[in-house]
Amino acid sequence: MGSLFRNRNFVILFSGQMVSMFGNSLFALALPWYVYSLTGSKVDLGITGLVSTLPGFAQLFSGVFVDRWPKRLTMILSDFFRAALSAAMFLVAIGHEKLLILLILLFFLELVGTFFSPASSAFLPLVVSEESIPAASGMTQSSSSFAQLAGTVSGGALIGLLGAPLLFVLNSISFLCSCISLLFLRHSEDRSKSSSASSVHANRVNSEHTGSPEAGVQPTTSRLRVFLDEWLEGFRLLTSTPFVRVIIASAVLVNFAFAPLFTALTAWVKGPLHGTAFVLSTLDGGFFLGIIGGGLLVGPLSSRLSLRLQLASGLALIGVFLGLLPVVRNSWFDASLMLLCGVSVGFINGSLFATIVRLIPPQLRGRVFGTLGALVSVANPVGLAITTVVLPFIPLWTIFVAITVISLSASSLYLLPMEANLDSLLLVPGTSDQQFEELSEPLLSISDSFAPGASSTPDAPEL
Repeated sequence: MGSLFRNRNFVILFSGQMVSMFGNSLFALALPWYVYSLTGSKVDLGITGLVSTLPGFAQLFSGVFVDRWPKRLTMILSDFFRAALSAAMFLVAIGHEKLLILLILLFFLELVGTFFSPASSAFLPLVVSEESIPAASGMTQSSSSFAQLAGTVSGGALIGLLGAPLLFVLNSISFLCSCISLLFLRHSEDRSKSSSASSVHANRVNSEHTGSPEAGVQPTTSRLRVFLDEWLEGFRLLTSTPFVRVIIASAVLVNFAFAPLFTALTAWVKGPLHGTAFVLSTLDGGFFLGIIGGGLLVGPLSSRLSLRLQLASGLALIGVFLGLLPVVRNSWFDASLMLLCGVSVGFINGSLFATIVRLIPPQLRGRVFGTLGALVSVANPVGLAITTVVLPFIPLWTIFVAITVISLSASSLYLLPMEANLDSLLLVPGTSDQQFEELSEPLLSISDSFAPGASSTPDAPEL
């Protein structure tokens, strides 16, 4: 872990994202507070939440652009535009106080963020060594949770002292700090590989329309086909092996299950525990502290525990700790369980990220992380919507039991027989040019299977 802090590029990326995440946490607290203070409408509050989540679906396709563009430049421009949009929201809040304008700016703010997230995920393994990826992933997870905890704890006081709109300015400043820090990154990206799939498609499609790979400019329909084929590469890779399918299924299941956790936790504290806001903050704080600790464990434990054991046991422990939550109605007992649950969540998140990074070829990481982010974004609101509908008709403890059952189900997926040895998948430090060509060529021909006269879809390639 000490070697990571001697890595100049990692320190710059790490610190910039931590500052940015702190600003995001302040903003996430200030925006709903401001909207409710402005309109007094719970409907407007719900619309604001919906507008903030809808752009998450754009990650299905933003990753394709991330794989085409320089990732460092993508992050810099994303932070710059988000800083400008946050500042514009401040001006609207203190000036016109028009909710519609605010929501439009919010939509574009979140939309720009869908380019930053996959670019950041794909860039991290470019600045650390192969053996340092688990530790770097865990530390990134811990720093995000620490920034979120700090923002949550200080946000309420800052709203009282400064007012919610000024926290929009702090969010803008945090983006600018991240943007400036990224300017000091010194890393040369090898874009030849990342553009290889695009160039192969461009030549093939161009040839179909003109008879020559070098002829003219592609028609709009051809460019669209190239784009869709590149997106299909990432989606196809997510379902190409049993192990990757298990990762995706478990991530979606757990995010679906966790969607109602904090809603149920609030009702649990105010209801059966007869607790105060301090008790709720203690439980929330314990959870985020646990995530920080769990993220720091990824590096030391990843080399000592098998990958199957890491993921299966982590998910199982999450289910066990949350299942015990309603058993004893004591705030300190529940806070301890939330702390332990947070440790498991932090460890699982770090392990999953490190695993995906090491399994996915660098040329496809942007679109894979984008697609995965979109799938997770879908699972969360669906879980929350279902809980909102059924919660008035069921006992509160059944929510915790349901989360336990889903977490244990996700854990059991890693006990299924796999076609490949999970641990051996991590032994290959990277994908060579020849391996990438062998991997991408079947993927590049996916669209051909839908052409007139095509008989079947080609077999999925093996990693």
